[in-house]
Amino acid sequence: MEKDFRIFKEATDILDNLHINYVVFGGIAVWAYGRKRKTKDIDLLIDPAGANDALIALLKAGWTTTRTDENWLFQARKEGILVDLIFQAKGDFVLTGEIFKRSIKLNIAGHQFRVISPEDLIMVKIYALKEIRPADWYDAISVLTAVHEKLDWPYIVQRANTNPKRVLSFLLFVQTEVPPYYVPDWVIGRLMNMVLPKAA
Repeated sequence: MEKDFRIFKEATDILDNLHINYVVFGGIAVWAYGRKRKTKDIDLLIDPAGANDALIALLKAGWTTTRTDENWLFQARKEGILVDLIFQAKGDFVLTGEIFKRSIKLNIAGHQFRVISPEDLIMVKIYALKEIRPADWYDAISVLTAVHEKLDWPYIVQRANTNPKRVLSFLLFVQTEVPPYYVPDWVIGRLMNMVLPKAA
């Protein structure tokens, strides 16, 4: 993986030099906060306004680039290593100023990266779950259990407004997989109030 991270870092340095806003998320971000698992690429959640400039800059730097899907994904490859430039993740998740501001610079495998906050990473993983990607919720659990004492739960509740049933489903699932104290009761209560109709 040493070569992979060296090339990942080269890609993010190119974006940094262009002052394009992005955050590392996906498997590498899970590596930073939760469990370490193999990943074949680095996922960058990137400002849609900068995606095209980023792709051109990587091409000029010798990368092979692909405009994979104009709606959400560009890709770049170098020495067999893949970088995904994602400008709209599942659940209409995009890089906002708030998400960028909440990101954290972390050392991963000897390289510094700007990584999405654990709260936003958990939200991404909650929305990413589908039949062919069952590991996403377990990724989120690994992050939650690793940093639970530092999690900004009010922020998670706020972000749950767009789909409280899905977030509540995940947190109830968490309580069946790990000791329930990892998820505060008041969070479950707040989400239940969002989901259930108020009594007349």
